[in-house]
Amino acid sequence: MSDIFIQSSNSQQWIPQFFIDPNKLEALCFKETLLICLKNEIVTQIGNCCISVESIGPQKHEFLINTKFCMNIDDHFGGSKVVCSSTNKFNCLEEKRTEYVYHKGSLNEKTLFMGIQGNSYYIETTETYQHNKSRNCKNLIYSQNKNLLSEGTNLLLMRYLTIINYDGTLTFKNIMIDGNITTCQYKCTPAKYIKLYENHIEVYIIERVIENQNGNVESMKTYLTPKGEILEHNWLTTSYILKSKSLENVNPMIEKLRIAIRNNYWTEDMEIFSKYLDERCNEVTKFIGYLINHPEIKHLIADYTQTLLIVKPLHVVDFTIQYFKAFSICPESQEFILMRQISKISIPTQEKHANVCDFYPLCTSCRMASIFHHYVLLKL
Repeated sequence: MSDIFIQSSNSQQWIPQFFIDPNKLEALCFKETLLICLKNEIVTQIGNCCISVESIGPQKHEFLINTKFCMNIDDHFGGSKVVCSSTNKFNCLEEKRTEYVYHKGSLNEKTLFMGIQGNSYYIETTETYQHNKSRNCKNLIYSQNKNLLSEGTNLLLMRYLTIINYDGTLTFKNIMIDGNITTCQYKCTPAKYIKLYENHIEVYIIERVIENQNGNVESMKTYLTPKGEILEHNWLTTSYILKSKSLENVNPMIEKLRIAIRNNYWTEDMEIFSKYLDERCNEVTKFIGYLINHPEIKHLIADYTQTLLIVKPLHVVDFTIQYFKAFSICPESQEFILMRQISKISIPTQEKHANVCDFYPLCTSCRMASIFHHYVLLKL
């Protein structure tokens, strides 16, 4: 990291009362899961959002911010993902941001990468539409963009302002997914009790206004608890909102959210891959626990494997079905061969001397040899 970057990272120049002590550091780091809902009377869920902040580095002076949301609306599966590392002075060290929409087999995806390179920010943007891909790169001199915030550091700043209960207005630069620089303004209202979804709760409010270079304005309003947890995030120009699970009157999705598996990239989806690993771990634990509590299963499989190697049937599947039916609690009478019937099966003298021991019909190997002999006769 360059010396200029370190020396010029003074957030007190544009964030009054700025100071992160160990208590604030701990308060900033937590994970929250939100619902994505339509703005209607029923408040119907159409997706999920996950936000995670954790401290990293040997002295815990840096942050790792992860956000992921996905939703399905009007047969369009879309979402975004942000992975960002930031200093404790809200300076972005590196960030990768992805936004995508998947519809009828076609994918429209935009990405933004920004990172420190020398004394400037290296910015790279890509856009993929079906099989066409474009790429643009540029550099932003850091000394001219000290108050530039990325999307990840924006989320970190929101939590910080809520925790210190900041009252006032902040203005700084923001970078969009296409690499354009915009002016962003935070209008912060101290925590107070208001009625939100039939609940009277203490709420901190941040109104965020983004003005693009062409003059277009985008507004959003966020309601947070005094601890920095999001209760509601409302994009004023969209048909959906983010909403906390703790709020009532949310109508669950009638259908499970359809997740578009984008080739081999589903493992990059933090939420989906995490759920997959949790479910796999649970199933493996259940299976291992069952085998430990039922050692007879292990012996049964070992006997079957040994019998299969001895008998070497031509039709393994049919033989396996016949084998395990012998251990069924409620076998089908027409297909199941009782043990007393097995004992009456005539086996040629050579086979009997070779395969039947003194413990027949209790010996599994001998019994299955007899079953196989009868099975061959039926096939003939």
